[in-house]
Amino acid sequence: MSGSSFDAKEVLHAIDLIYSASLNSERWIDFLWHLSKISGGVRTHLVGQDHLGHVNSGVATANYDQRFIDAFIEYYGTINPWLRSFLVRESPKAYSVEEYVPKDELMKTEFYSDWVLPQENHGAGGGVVLFKDKTKMYLLGGQVGYKDQETLEPRYVELLDLFAPHIRNSVEIARTLHGRSLQSAIVTSYLDQLDAAVMIISENGALVFANQKAGELLDSGAMVHRNLADKLVFIDQKAQGILEKCYGFSKDLEKRQGAHFSIRDPDSNSAYVCRISSFLCPKIDFNPFEGVPGAPESSVLVTIAPRNAPVGVKDTLQIAYGLTESEAEIAMFVAEGATLPEIADRRSVSLHTVRTQLKISLSKMDVHRQVDLVRVIEELRISTFSF
Repeated sequence: MSGSSFDAKEVLHAIDLIYSASLNSERWIDFLWHLSKISGGVRTHLVGQDHLGHVNSGVATANYDQRFIDAFIEYYGTINPWLRSFLVRESPKAYSVEEYVPKDELMKTEFYSDWVLPQENHGAGGGVVLFKDKTKMYLLGGQVGYKDQETLEPRYVELLDLFAPHIRNSVEIARTLHGRSLQSAIVTSYLDQLDAAVMIISENGALVFANQKAGELLDSGAMVHRNLADKLVFIDQKAQGILEKCYGFSKDLEKRQGAHFSIRDPDSNSAYVCRISSFLCPKIDFNPFEGVPGAPESSVLVTIAPRNAPVGVKDTLQIAYGLTESEAEIAMFVAEGATLPEIADRRSVSLHTVRTQLKISLSKMDVHRQVDLVRVIEELRISTFSF
């Protein structure tokens, strides 16, 4: 999706706001108002909660009547017919509201007659579930009047698909950086206490800032180092290629998605997650890198953080769903496409044992078919970044 049907400057500004929100959550409101503007006046909302990151965004909105938002929080959110449909849709893909709940079904509900209809019949629109795992849930949506559905709804859904990967990356960057409140810390001491390596590089790759952890990684030279031109270089050629493709963030819309990928320390064999995003210092009210000598106005932010437990999908299955190690192994084999006889052979157990343990796994995961089990595991692969 190139975004060619939209004003490039407006889209780039929206992406700037998204990444600024990773450091200042108040920027989400600015993003929602800007999204409303470039979508033609859609009423926009972001609902989010992150248990591990200790973030509860609640309901952030733009262009709604606050009285209806208050009523939604107090009561109508509990009878929202769209919510259940949101949670079973593919993530993170945007859908029109009618793909979630058909119009004729919606119009039979109390939610429609008492909450949607009084708002100038804004029952059209779209939404995208950004995260839906055991630790975090984020949903970006918007409402459009039925009279404007034909012109505004397809455009809005297109924008949701365009911005979804950026929002996901921004949330994960916030998780990496917000081990404690940015606003309450002295910048240098805060960054030096992180488990993550945090670096700023210019758009040609020159390293202009590295916190203490990043300095340690650079000194070891196992995963990254600084070359004679003072540029950041990954030892892994694939990772280096990804970094180089991310240069020129502020000039090229196609590169604004940033990147995240797994990387290993070859010395310790420890797993890390690297994230790369655009970072425009003047765009945020609170800048943790303010005063960094040589920090350009338009920069690239690179973080390298240890993969936190659970380190993989199998561990997550055991922790989140209470599967035993054997049940989790069988579930993983099924997700990889192995047949039950193949699994029995690999584990040196009877076919009856495999069937029994699979049945127990399905029950614990609250799914009824193997295809649903595979879907859950694929979602966990995304949420735990087990690439």
